[in-house]
Amino acid sequence: MAAALALGIGLLNCFLISMFQMWGTLWNVVTRPLLLLSGVMLMVDSLPPQWRDVLLWNPLVHVVAETRTGFYHGYDPSYVSPVYVFGVSLVTGTVGLLFLWRFHRYILEN
Repeated sequence: MAAALALGIGLLNCFLISMFQMWGTLWNVVTRPLLLLSGVMLMVDSLPPQWRDVLLWNPLVHVVAETRTGFYHGYDPSYVSPVYVFGVSLVTGTVGLLFLWRFHRYILEN
């Protein structure tokens, strides 16, 4: 799931950074708090339901929780949805590839 998500987001970022110089800086600022919001430093299970529902929109929460199941015996997060993660990966990867295919000549010229 992590590799598919990285590929999808990476393809979209490849296009966005090539077309818009400011996107690289904006992406760095937006992803700074991602370590805290992805469930790496804190357990999403221990949060109140209203916060958990908001954080479950982040596909990295699902990847981190699924990774924890491999390390901790008995840890069973019921909220993990591989379909959601692969869906986000597929959509972002497809959009990134379509835009790269459409604008590749413009990107190479600049």
